Amino acid sequence: LLYDCNEQLKQFSHVNQKALDQYVNFTEQREQLQRRRAELDAGDEKIRELISVLDQRKDESIERTFKGVARHFREVFSELVQGGHGYLVMMKKKDGDAGDDDMDEDAPREADPEGRIEKYIGVVCLETHA
Repeated sequence: LLYDCNEQLKQFSHVNQKALDQYVNFTEQREQLQRRRAELDAGDEKIRELISVLDQRKDESIERTFKGVARHFREVFSELVQGGHGYLVMMKKKDGDAGDDDMDEDAPREADPEGRIEKYIGVVCLETHA
């Protein structure tokens, strides 16, 4: 009986005896990698959020500074040119927009899906004389 059992076992000698151990090991490695990927994805999302917030703060600072400069420009221009009015206007172009220049310095800004604000493409000086 023992001899018969051993003979039957010889038929399976080509089977990898460590397959179960390897399977368990690889399964654990896979789970570790999946956890690591989840951590990296969460970190990536946090970094993108931070970039968006910093971009928004930068754009707000640019606009705040420009509005102050434009206000002072109007005051100085009217003092220098009797009966004249001078305006500085920030020209903006949204991503993907070919030619829509927004020339209203007091208009509210709109964010795109990425959270980025308009691109500033230049400054125009407008003047009128009475």
